[in-house]
Amino acid sequence: PLCSTAQTYRAALTGRSQPAPVATTAFGDVIATLDGNTLTVAGGFEGLSSPLATEIAGGAHIHLGYAGQSGGVEVVLNTTLSEDGTAGTFDSENNIFELTDVQLAALTNRQLYINVHSANFASGEIRGQLLPESDAFYASNLFGSYEVPVVMTAASGSAVIEVRGDEMIVTGSFSGLEGDFAADVAGGAHIHLAMAGQNGGIEFPLTTNVSDDLRSGVFEAADNTFSITEDQLSA
Repeated sequence: PLCSTAQTYRAALTGRSQPAPVATTAFGDVIATLDGNTLTVAGGFEGLSSPLATEIAGGAHIHLGYAGQSGGVEVVLNTTLSEDGTAGTFDSENNIFELTDVQLAALTNRQLYINVHSANFASGEIRGQLLPESDAFYASNLFGSYEVPVVMTAASGSAVIEVRGDEMIVTGSFSGLEGDFAADVAGGAHIHLAMAGQNGGIEFPLTTNVSDDLRSGVFEAADNTFSITEDQLSA
């Protein structure tokens, strides 16, 4: 064809991307191509600490949830496994799916992720958010231990960032706050400018969809798309 409306999404699979990060050397990479409502998935993984948990609906799936959230299975992936079961591929010819309009909207909103379950980590050893093809991707885990000074809290979250040209898109979630979300502090959630271990000024106030109990929330793409300067891109 002279032109194509197909869109490309990528997911980098790591243990760090699990809501409770997993210390594993396993990794994977997935490319998903969307044409209309048809999603074709290709890629693979290797280095699982134990064999793929095939008894869990095949062991690899597309789930519903923002970065930092765990959600239900939306699509079961078909995996071609290595002999020892610790590596596998998603062959494109075996992974062609028709998404519902609801699933399509979730994909567009960065609300779908790939999760690979192993015998040692039944809830998932490696995962990655499906994000539109971009110039660069960044990911951050949110923990009280990263605050300066350290905050003792069970709250946690994750955020992922896409950069295309001078545009930056932030999505993700947090949960388990021990106090109410402080929306009166410049909106309550921000990207600051500082090295790890330092505190710095606000660069981007984030728009947060906060739960009714004010202890969790999500960052949605439509509300958190920013223009960035060359200096901010360098930072």
